[in-house]
Amino acid sequence: MVDLSYKLLSPSASAPYLATSGSACMDVCAHLLETSEIKYYSSTYHNPQNRKVEGGMVRFDKGDRMMVPTGLILNIPAGHCVRVYPRSGNAIKRGFQLCNSVGIIDSDYRQEVMVLLYNSGLETFISHGERIAQLELVSVLQPNLVEVEEIADAGTERSGGFGSTGF
Repeated sequence: MVDLSYKLLSPSASAPYLATSGSACMDVCAHLLETSEIKYYSSTYHNPQNRKVEGGMVRFDKGDRMMVPTGLILNIPAGHCVRVYPRSGNAIKRGFQLCNSVGIIDSDYRQEVMVLLYNSGLETFISHGERIAQLELVSVLQPNLVEVEEIADAGTERSGGFGSTGF
């Protein structure tokens, strides 16, 4: 077992938690302070815009991409990273996805964890305290990178790339 320490940026931030004793990932929640503005990109603008949090919610229109704060700073142990995954319930019920499929938080990152969400559905708000993603602590092998002139044929059965092994 490895410790993952964290700091809550305000009393209203939620600690990450394992929902059950068999959970592989920790749930994390949106931290939407009433006085904050959330950075987003709309489907029509390439430059970031800001939206105000009102009533503990922020508008999240279809096609928007948003950097949702969690109110957490993680102290990830050396030799590890944290992977950020979407919550399946949010994906199927609301159309909320991660912009980058899987996020990676390196062990030397010491700023607030932000979840990059994309709205492909019809829901139009994210609320403070709502579960928005899951985090997984993962052991990392850092390679010794070696440049070579050629890569030896591995002698496998593979004869190509994308889709070459069938569907």
